[in-house]
Amino acid sequence: MKNITKDIKTKLKDERGAYTVVEATIVFPVMFFVLFFIIFVGNMYYEQAKMDDVVMRYAIKGAQCCADPYFYDMAKTGNIPTDIKAVDIKPYRYIIGGMNTVESRIQKEMMDEISSKNLTFFSNMSPEVSTKSAKYNNYLIYSTFQTQLKYRITMPIRIWWDEDFDIVDFSTRAEVSVSDTPEFIRNVDFVVDLVSGTKVGTTIKSVFDKINAFILKFK
Repeated sequence: MKNITKDIKTKLKDERGAYTVVEATIVFPVMFFVLFFIIFVGNMYYEQAKMDDVVMRYAIKGAQCCADPYFYDMAKTGNIPTDIKAVDIKPYRYIIGGMNTVESRIQKEMMDEISSKNLTFFSNMSPEVSTKSAKYNNYLIYSTFQTQLKYRITMPIRIWWDEDFDIVDFSTRAEVSVSDTPEFIRNVDFVVDLVSGTKVGTTIKSVFDKINAFILKFK
Protein backbone atom coordinates (compact mmCIF):
# COMPACT_ATOMS: atom_id res chain seq x y z
CA MET A 1 0.00 0.00 0.00
CA LYS A 2 2.84 2.36 0.85
CA ASN A 3 4.55 1.67 -2.47
CA ILE A 4 1.33 2.47 -4.39
CA THR A 5 0.91 5.78 -2.50
CA LYS A 6 4.53 6.67 -3.16
CA ASP A 7 4.17 5.94 -6.89
CA ILE A 8 1.06 8.15 -7.10
CA LYS A 9 2.83 11.05 -5.36
CA THR A 10 5.83 10.68 -7.66
CA LYS A 11 3.59 10.67 -10.73
CA LEU A 12 1.77 13.81 -9.58
CA LYS A 13 5.05 15.60 -9.00
CA ASP A 14 6.25 14.62 -12.47
CA GLU A 15 3.04 15.95 -14.04
CA ARG A 16 3.31 19.25 -12.18
CA GLY A 17 6.87 19.55 -13.42
CA ALA A 18 5.72 18.94 -16.99
CA TYR A 19 3.02 21.62 -16.62
CA THR A 20 5.66 24.07 -15.38
CA VAL A 21 7.85 23.43 -18.42
CA VAL A 22 4.91 23.93 -20.79
CA GLU A 23 3.90 27.17 -19.02
CA ALA A 24 7.47 28.47 -19.14
CA THR A 25 7.71 27.63 -22.84
CA ILE A 26 4.64 29.78 -23.55
CA VAL A 27 5.16 32.61 -21.06
CA PHE A 28 8.90 33.31 -21.37
CA PRO A 29 8.95 34.22 -25.13
CA VAL A 30 5.93 36.49 -24.63
CA MET A 31 7.54 38.08 -21.59
CA PHE A 32 10.83 38.74 -23.41
CA PHE A 33 8.97 40.13 -26.43
CA VAL A 34 7.01 42.54 -24.23
CA LEU A 35 10.18 43.52 -22.34
CA PHE A 36 12.17 44.31 -25.49
CA PHE A 37 9.16 46.06 -27.01
CA ILE A 38 8.99 48.37 -23.97
CA ILE A 39 12.73 49.08 -24.28
CA PHE A 40 12.47 49.88 -28.00
CA VAL A 41 9.41 52.10 -27.55
CA GLY A 42 11.13 53.94 -24.69
CA ASN A 43 14.17 54.52 -26.90
CA MET A 44 11.91 55.76 -29.70
CA TYR A 45 10.39 58.41 -27.41
CA TYR A 46 13.89 59.30 -26.20
CA GLU A 47 14.92 59.96 -29.82
CA GLN A 48 11.79 62.03 -30.36
CA ALA A 49 12.61 64.17 -27.31
CA LYS A 50 16.18 64.70 -28.57
CA MET A 51 14.95 65.77 -32.00
CA ASP A 52 12.48 68.19 -30.41
CA ASP A 53 15.35 69.64 -28.38
CA VAL A 54 17.53 70.14 -31.48
CA VAL A 55 14.72 71.86 -33.40
CA MET A 56 13.89 74.20 -30.52
CA ARG A 57 17.52 75.15 -29.81
CA TYR A 58 18.23 76.04 -33.43
CA ALA A 59 14.98 77.99 -33.74
CA ILE A 60 16.15 80.11 -30.79
CA LYS A 61 19.61 80.46 -32.30
CA GLY A 62 18.16 81.44 -35.68
CA ALA A 63 16.01 84.12 -34.06
CA GLN A 64 19.04 85.45 -32.20
CA CYS A 65 21.11 85.54 -35.41
CA CYS A 66 18.35 87.47 -37.19
CA ALA A 67 18.03 90.00 -34.38
CA ASP A 68 21.77 90.44 -33.80
CA PRO A 69 24.19 90.15 -36.76
CA TYR A 70 27.09 89.81 -34.29
CA PHE A 71 25.57 86.80 -32.54
CA TYR A 72 26.65 84.12 -35.03
CA ASP A 73 30.33 85.10 -34.90
CA MET A 74 30.19 85.51 -31.13
CA ALA A 75 28.63 82.07 -30.67
CA LYS A 76 31.19 80.52 -33.02
CA THR A 77 34.36 82.17 -31.64
CA GLY A 78 33.25 83.09 -28.14
CA ASN A 79 34.55 86.64 -28.63
CA ILE A 80 33.14 89.96 -29.75
CA PRO A 81 34.16 90.63 -33.39
CA THR A 82 36.92 93.23 -33.53
CA ASP A 83 36.68 93.78 -37.28
CA ILE A 84 33.31 95.50 -37.60
CA LYS A 85 33.59 95.67 -41.38
CA ALA A 86 33.78 91.89 -41.58
CA VAL A 87 30.31 91.55 -40.05
CA ASP A 88 27.39 92.04 -42.41
CA ILE A 89 25.06 94.28 -40.38
CA LYS A 90 22.41 94.52 -43.13
CA PRO A 91 20.59 97.67 -42.00
CA TYR A 92 16.89 97.65 -42.81
CA ARG A 93 17.23 93.88 -43.20
CA TYR A 94 13.55 93.36 -42.34
CA ILE A 95 12.46 95.42 -45.36
CA ILE A 96 15.22 95.02 -47.93
CA GLY A 97 16.57 91.55 -48.62
CA GLY A 98 16.06 88.43 -46.58
CA MET A 99 17.73 86.10 -44.11
CA ASN A 100 18.97 83.52 -46.61
CA THR A 101 22.42 83.35 -45.04
CA VAL A 102 21.03 82.75 -41.56
CA GLU A 103 18.56 80.16 -42.86
CA SER A 104 21.25 78.15 -44.67
CA ARG A 105 23.63 78.31 -41.71
CA ILE A 106 21.04 77.17 -39.19
CA GLN A 107 19.80 74.35 -41.41
CA LYS A 108 23.34 73.08 -42.00
CA GLU A 109 24.28 73.24 -38.31
CA MET A 110 21.07 71.48 -37.32
CA MET A 111 21.70 68.61 -39.72
CA ASP A 112 25.39 68.40 -38.77
CA GLU A 113 24.44 67.93 -35.12
CA ILE A 114 21.88 65.25 -35.93
CA SER A 115 24.33 63.32 -38.13
CA SER A 116 27.39 63.71 -35.88
CA LYS A 117 25.79 62.90 -32.54
CA ASN A 118 24.37 59.50 -31.73
CA LEU A 119 20.82 60.30 -30.62
CA THR A 120 19.89 56.70 -29.90
CA PHE A 121 20.96 53.72 -27.81
CA PHE A 122 20.50 51.40 -30.81
CA SER A 123 22.32 52.21 -34.05
CA ASN A 124 19.61 50.65 -36.24
CA MET A 125 17.00 53.01 -34.73
CA SER A 126 18.72 56.26 -35.75
CA PRO A 127 16.26 58.89 -37.07
CA GLU A 128 16.17 59.21 -40.87
CA VAL A 129 15.40 62.83 -41.80
CA SER A 130 13.23 63.20 -44.91
CA THR A 131 12.37 66.93 -44.79
CA LYS A 132 14.26 69.79 -43.15
CA SER A 133 13.75 73.53 -43.13
CA ALA A 134 14.94 76.69 -41.40
CA LYS A 135 12.91 79.72 -42.40
CA TYR A 136 12.62 83.37 -41.45
CA ASN A 137 9.01 84.62 -41.56
CA ASN A 138 8.42 88.34 -41.98
CA TYR A 139 4.90 89.47 -41.06
CA LEU A 140 5.75 93.22 -41.27
CA ILE A 141 4.48 93.98 -37.77
CA TYR A 142 6.46 91.11 -36.26
CA SER A 143 8.75 88.34 -37.46
CA THR A 144 9.61 84.80 -36.43
CA PHE A 145 12.21 82.12 -37.14
CA GLN A 146 10.94 78.60 -37.76
CA THR A 147 12.69 75.23 -37.87
CA GLN A 148 11.06 71.96 -38.87
CA LEU A 149 12.04 68.32 -39.31
CA LYS A 150 10.17 65.32 -40.67
CA TYR A 151 11.81 62.00 -39.93
CA ARG A 152 11.14 58.31 -39.41
CA ILE A 153 12.37 55.75 -36.91
CA THR A 154 12.65 52.06 -37.75
CA MET A 155 11.73 49.59 -35.03
CA PRO A 156 14.01 46.50 -34.80
CA ILE A 157 11.02 44.22 -34.20
CA ARG A 158 7.96 43.70 -36.34
CA ILE A 159 4.53 42.23 -35.79
CA TRP A 160 4.18 39.62 -38.51
CA TRP A 161 0.67 40.62 -39.57
CA ASP A 162 1.51 44.33 -40.00
CA GLU A 163 4.11 45.16 -42.64
CA ASP A 164 4.30 48.91 -41.79
CA PHE A 165 4.57 48.48 -38.04
CA ASP A 166 8.36 48.78 -38.03
CA ILE A 167 8.38 52.37 -39.41
CA VAL A 168 7.09 55.31 -37.35
CA ASP A 169 6.87 58.79 -38.91
CA PHE A 170 7.38 61.90 -36.81
CA SER A 171 7.28 65.65 -37.37
CA THR A 172 8.62 68.34 -35.07
CA ARG A 173 8.44 72.11 -35.47
CA ALA A 174 9.48 75.17 -33.48
CA GLU A 175 8.83 78.87 -34.10
CA VAL A 176 10.43 81.66 -32.08
CA SER A 177 9.69 85.38 -32.33
CA VAL A 178 12.51 87.67 -33.42
CA SER A 179 12.74 90.47 -30.87
CA ASP A 180 14.68 93.38 -32.31
CA THR A 181 13.02 96.60 -31.13
CA PRO A 182 15.76 99.05 -32.27
CA GLU A 183 15.78 97.67 -35.83
CA PHE A 184 11.99 97.65 -35.92
CA ILE A 185 11.92 101.36 -34.98
CA ARG A 186 14.60 102.07 -37.61
CA ASN A 187 12.51 100.30 -40.25
CA VAL A 188 9.36 102.20 -39.26
CA ASP A 189 11.24 105.50 -39.44
CA PHE A 190 12.60 104.48 -42.84
CA VAL A 191 9.09 103.83 -44.18
CA VAL A 192 7.80 107.08 -42.68
CA ASP A 193 10.60 109.01 -44.37
CA LEU A 194 9.81 107.36 -47.70
CA VAL A 195 6.08 108.11 -47.69
CA SER A 196 6.17 111.51 -45.97
CA GLY A 197 5.34 114.32 -48.40
CA THR A 198 3.85 111.94 -50.93
CA LYS A 199 0.19 111.48 -51.76
CA VAL A 200 0.15 108.12 -50.00
CA GLY A 201 1.73 109.63 -46.89
CA THR A 202 -0.79 112.48 -46.85
CA THR A 203 -3.68 110.01 -47.12
CA ILE A 204 -2.32 107.86 -44.30
CA LYS A 205 -1.77 110.90 -42.11
CA SER A 206 -5.32 112.13 -42.66
CA VAL A 207 -6.71 108.70 -41.74
CA PHE A 208 -4.72 108.62 -38.49
CA ASP A 209 -5.74 112.18 -37.69
CA LYS A 210 -9.40 111.19 -38.00
CA ILE A 211 -8.84 108.18 -35.77
CA ASN A 212 -7.10 110.30 -33.12
CA ALA A 213 -9.88 112.91 -33.27
CA PHE A 214 -12.49 110.17 -32.80
CA ILE A 215 -10.65 108.75 -29.78
CA LEU A 216 -10.22 112.18 -28.19
CA LYS A 217 -14.01 112.65 -28.15
CA PHE A 218 -14.26 110.03 -25.40
CA LYS A 219 -11.83 111.78 -23.06
